[in-house]
Amino acid sequence: MRPMNAPTPNIAEGPPRWSLSDLYDGRDDPRIEADLAAAEGAADDLAALEGKLLAARTDPAALGALIDRGVTLFEHGVNRLWSVGAFAALAGSVDHGDPGWARFEADVRVRAAGIDARTLFFTLELNQLGDGEIAAALEAHADAARWRPWLRRVRLFKPYEPSPA
Repeated sequence: MRPMNAPTPNIAEGPPRWSLSDLYDGRDDPRIEADLAAAEGAADDLAALEGKLLAARTDPAALGALIDRGVTLFEHGVNRLWSVGAFAALAGSVDHGDPGWARFEADVRVRAAGIDARTLFFTLELNQLGDGEIAAALEAHADAARWRPWLRRVRLFKPYEPSPA
């Protein structure tokens, strides 16, 4: 058995390299721009719902449909952003010698922050609804019920959110 502090054999071969090709083929992969554009589109569609959840709070079926639509859009946007963000961070962390990766990661972060800012209202608005209103909405619109675990997690942060004013 080799001691824990023994030199690593075959160090001359260099450290292992990650293959991130499951995500993207490189920072110029057109799928990156497509995913960022899809996230922006989802954010725009979600932003169009601002105020509508609170306006529908007395109509459980309408509120349930809005919750279902909103969380679907939120999920779609976040998944696209996370893919690009993970790629940018991982690729940049293994190629420190190329300043283009640092610039790429910074650009992705800036763009993601802008997208996130447009959707911030959504969780805040959800948390202005009462537990009974959400329960009735999930009951009245069966497709929205699939989001119950996610809504439960969002509502855990309610005490720590800024006031809507």
